[in-house]
Amino acid sequence: MCGIAGLFNTHDIPADRELLEKMASRMNHRGPDGEGYFTEGIFGLVHKRLSIIDLQGGVQPMYNEDRTIAFVHNGEIYNHHELRRELEEKGHKFQTHSDSECIGHLYEEYGMDFPVKLEGMFAIALVDLKRRKLILVTDRAGKKPIFYYSGLSGFRFASTLSALAMDPEMPRDLDLQAVWDYMSFLSIPAPDTMYLGVSKMIPACIMAVSPDMEYPDARIYWQPDYSRKTKKEFAEVAALLRQSLKNAVHRRLEADVPLGVFLSGGLDSTIIASVVSRIRSSEPLKCFSIGVNDPKYDESAEAERNAQYLKAKAERPIEFHKKIVQPNDFDLLRKLCREYGGPFADSSILPTHLLCEFAKESVTVALSGDGADELFAGYERYRALNLLAAFDNLPKFIRKPILHFNKKLKTGAGERSFLGRAHRFLNVAEAPPEYQYHVMISKCPYPLKKSLLGLAFSDFTPQQTRRFSTEMRTRSTALGRVERAMEFDWNFYLPNDILTKMDTASMAASLEVRCPYLDREVIEAAASMPLEFKLCGKLRKYILHEAFGGYIPVQLAKAKKKGFGIPMASWLRGPWKEKLQENLLEGIAINEYELFQHDTVEFMINQHCQKKADFSYPLYLLLVFELTLQENLKD
Repeated sequence: MCGIAGLFNTHDIPADRELLEKMASRMNHRGPDGEGYFTEGIFGLVHKRLSIIDLQGGVQPMYNEDRTIAFVHNGEIYNHHELRRELEEKGHKFQTHSDSECIGHLYEEYGMDFPVKLEGMFAIALVDLKRRKLILVTDRAGKKPIFYYSGLSGFRFASTLSALAMDPEMPRDLDLQAVWDYMSFLSIPAPDTMYLGVSKMIPACIMAVSPDMEYPDARIYWQPDYSRKTKKEFAEVAALLRQSLKNAVHRRLEADVPLGVFLSGGLDSTIIASVVSRIRSSEPLKCFSIGVNDPKYDESAEAERNAQYLKAKAERPIEFHKKIVQPNDFDLLRKLCREYGGPFADSSILPTHLLCEFAKESVTVALSGDGADELFAGYERYRALNLLAAFDNLPKFIRKPILHFNKKLKTGAGERSFLGRAHRFLNVAEAPPEYQYHVMISKCPYPLKKSLLGLAFSDFTPQQTRRFSTEMRTRSTALGRVERAMEFDWNFYLPNDILTKMDTASMAASLEVRCPYLDREVIEAAASMPLEFKLCGKLRKYILHEAFGGYIPVQLAKAKKKGFGIPMASWLRGPWKEKLQENLLEGIAINEYELFQHDTVEFMINQHCQKKADFSYPLYLLLVFELTLQENLKD
């Protein structure tokens, strides 16, 4: 993994090397092993390198034979050996063993269709000097980010918003709709960012921009098709999935640096670790896990149990590395706000970063289990949608008094308490069916959001999260309610939350993280499966359990999903209480930007700290937004 940035100028003004250097300086953590620059006329590129494959020869930017094409690449191309053979047969000449080098030759051969040939995680920037074009590409899942904007001086892009912000001309006006969406999703869904006029590329997108074009030419080059279901029997599909995931793991093991595996107490990472453990080798497989001092969230004991199971069946030595951490480090939160450059309020980024730092002490690459929940129905909320369908079918005389009772429940009931779950479930039940899922995943209910809005929103009419519902219905290939939710999570939740979290947390530790579940072969297999292969009674990810039954401990089928959470409610009442009050009530979001109501925020803090309600989600997202504003103003 690396960091990339670049630009082109209007009015034939030469590319600014000094600006490229400033942007690169904000990405040192993404590429500590070197940097390279390309400037030719109005175009400029910079690459910050984290060396993984071909440590000596993989220096970027790279070029085609006559240097009319220059490009930089963040990520890994896992099928580069096959592509190299194909391109050499067509007469292309390679100079290195780097996985990146095939990109320029693919573009020469296939033009704007070249991303379809790639298997990997990637953000690519390619300058075509003959056509005076800059071409940007994101991978299928959206693992590797690209932020960009177009202004009077030209076009700018970077791997991080904080690097892009080194350009003093970058727009700084807040996008109020993006702030509104952030309060629902804990992140801002692409293509929006916190700033008007600054965008983030969506997954599986190729975009061409040029000083000679009035508008960017952008299109989606791939998306999973949920409409075509396999006719094969369950056992055959399970066997094919097992082989597909094994192939995906093998593709992600190539590295010229040490490699390990994240291992939790859950199913997804245990399968990945088990597959790697059965590849015969004298090299020990290093498995990494962290825990916290709270039994509700700590699963390090379960991870250790899984490691012991792996040792009994492994074809290589297994090393289990465990560390108990204290992620309630306020300075760490501030650091991660600065690294990303935009508001991101999934609190599990804190332990995720500590896990990455812990792994980085021993390895440079780690495999993770990200993506399995979205592809194989791993979230409890998918089962809840089936319960909602049953509730909707109840007679009105039964539903009405239940919904009336719900209005009397406290809004601030605990996130994981029975009362809190019941309250959220019934809030969702009141929404129209086509919008229920968006109400379900919102972390800040609509009435609370409205009461929080300050003077900055006085002339603002927010579009509800249903704007995403509308977009998804027009793009959707899924048929049922649950599969539409899974497709939504693939397009919005996975790239904007899960993968943003991992990219930010891992790159801040200079660690590359690879996700076998996000292999195209696995994704397309999952999309083609009937829902009943994934949800079977109370068992989620049913086909994964069955396909890898001999690879995992039997008790995993009955294990309760904990997730990678932290006790945020107690932190905000305890070690972070003073920081919370100081930064929110005396901060710039309320007092300078006038985004939020002081009295409402103060009431929420008091209610939360006195344990009269649980406002941990809205308070934490407000705190992260405040810290992000503070850190961005330092630039």
